[in-house]
Amino acid sequence: MATTSLDALTTGMFVTSLLLILFIGSMVSMSIMRFFQKKKVQGTVYLVVGLAALVTFIVMASGWSS
Repeated sequence: MATTSLDALTTGMFVTSLLLILFIGSMVSMSIMRFFQKKKVQGTVYLVVGLAALVTFIVMASGWSS
């Protein structure tokens, strides 16, 4: 098993990644809760916002590596 070097991890990247992951998780869990409460429109809105944040996170993460 190889070790991973975290030298390239900046504070800004860590904080941004942490906040975006927390936001994405919150939106997805809220959408699941709204779907169980039979509130389909609100659940769909939360899910779309969570997916948009996920796409934003992927685009930002791919830009950091280059």
